[in-house]
Amino acid sequence: MPKMPGFKAITIDQPDGLVVEVEEKGAPQFLITRHVKVGDVTLSCENALTKPPKDKAKAQEAFDVCGTIKKK
Repeated sequence: MPKMPGFKAITIDQPDGLVVEVEEKGAPQFLITRHVKVGDVTLSCENALTKPPKDKAKAQEAFDVCGTIKKK
């Protein structure tokens, strides 16, 4: 992670995922990855294809939402 372009810090570090702060064009962004076990399947929840949050509070909220994924 520290070798990523723009890497600043790992702001959330949990056994099932993390949030990394990077700087993109002079502004902070937070990249989220969390793995959630649903039955015997592991899902990856991340924001790689969407617009990353610009502040830590929004990143924490997105990380928490990823943890609520449940099998119906």
